[in-house]
Formats: sequence, structure tokens, C-alpha cells
Amino acid sequence: MSSTNTGTNTGSSAASGIKGIAAAVHGVGEQLRGTFNSGVDAAFNDKEGVAKNEAVTQQGRNEVQTGEPGYGQGLGANPASGEGRRVHFN
Repeated sequence: MSSTNTGTNTGSSAASGIKGIAAAVHGVGEQLRGTFNSGVDAAFNDKEGVAKNEAVTQQGRNEVQTGEPGYGQGLGANPASGEGRRVHFN
């Protein structure tokens, strides 16, 4: 007589599915953010900013296509360090 443990597999599959959905939703947000910020940077002729934000947009597309999160890719701003801040109003 053989016994199978489907409860563990089902729970693992559900968790994996939720992570994939979360990665896809995050990817859509990254695409929107990258596209919007690229437009702003292009309007101010900031070629470096455009390139960075196009990379953010592409990473978002990858997240949507693969369902794998791209967190920690170093593409976003790091407010604690001041990195990513380009506009200063003095």
C-alpha cells in the first residue's frame, strides 16, 4: 500500500503561485515607474536617467514574464544614501 502526501505539495504550489503573482504585479509597477520616469528624464534631457529607467522597465517586463521577483537588482533609488536623487531645489 502506497501513501502520498498531497497536502504539502498543494501548499507549496499555492505559495509558489502567490509569489509568482506578486512578482508579476510588482513587475507591472516597475514597468509603469520606469516608463514614466524615462519620460520625465527625456523631457529634461537626462540621458543617464533615461538609460537607468529603461533598465527598470525591462526588469519589470522580466518579472511579469517569468513570475520571478527582481528585487535587489540595484535599479531603484536608495533614499537613505541619497542615491538616485538628481533634482535639488536650493
